[in-house]
Amino acid sequence: TNMFGCVAVLESKIVTVSALGSLWVAVEEELLIYPNPASSLVKVELKTDLILSGETLQIYSMEGADVTSSVEISKSGLNTFEISVDRLAQATYLVVLQSDDRRIFLGRLVKK
Repeated sequence: TNMFGCVAVLESKIVTVSALGSLWVAVEEELLIYPNPASSLVKVELKTDLILSGETLQIYSMEGADVTSSVEISKSGLNTFEISVDRLAQATYLVVLQSDDRRIFLGRLVKK
């Protein structure tokens, strides 16, 4: 047992993750989520001049579970969505919006 409490040292492995280079991840400030924290209805607004048409919006728990099917999402403007979060448990969630040109916009939603 070493000083960290480990009883064995395993051989290191190199892992290559591919296909991530073709996606562009935007900074969090470009995705406005309000009110936040929220209890029932949330607006998600993309603060850019990019016009969205065939976009996808998904919501993930901090454990990585896709909880998109637990919410109702409707488009309320050119770059604005409304999300009904009534059925979500109180927690923090990751909001992911992917545009037609494969840009990824991230935001954090707190359900109270």
